[in-house]
Amino acid sequence: MTKNTSTKKALGYHYTACGLDNVYLQGLDTFTGDDAEDTFIIPNINLLHRSIAASIATAEGRMTAQEVRYLRTWLGHTQEELADLLDVTRATVNRWETAKSDIPAPVDALVRVMVQEACDEKLSVSELMEKARLLIADKSHLIDGSDPKNYSPVAA
Repeated sequence: MTKNTSTKKALGYHYTACGLDNVYLQGLDTFTGDDAEDTFIIPNINLLHRSIAASIATAEGRMTAQEVRYLRTWLGHTQEELADLLDVTRATVNRWETAKSDIPAPVDALVRVMVQEACDEKLSVSELMEKARLLIADKSHLIDGSDPKNYSPVAA
């Protein structure tokens, strides 16, 4: 790619590199080179991934298999380590992550609490348990990427 010839803001970039199919970034800078290909610039990737984790942990509805896997890896656990923490088998965690079985509501809420603790954003267990019971159709996560020092979920 050659040097930047133009800069523009992009809305709704579908960010699948995180391993999730339902994450969109808005407000990212793009650079268009001489080849006319747009390249999205995603600075501060660790903060972005933290914001995605926080968005999942506070979203209504049960977590998807992809989201369970994302949160486990974001928390830094192997399947075996998470299984030990939750007093289940590694195979059980694997079934949750491959959508062969649903994650039970109490476990869903506990994983959310673990993420909240890691993000230092506390919600009560009863609030998380209530959110875990709700089902919603659109599980897209829209993240504002206009300020790479402060990625944040976009309010619905």
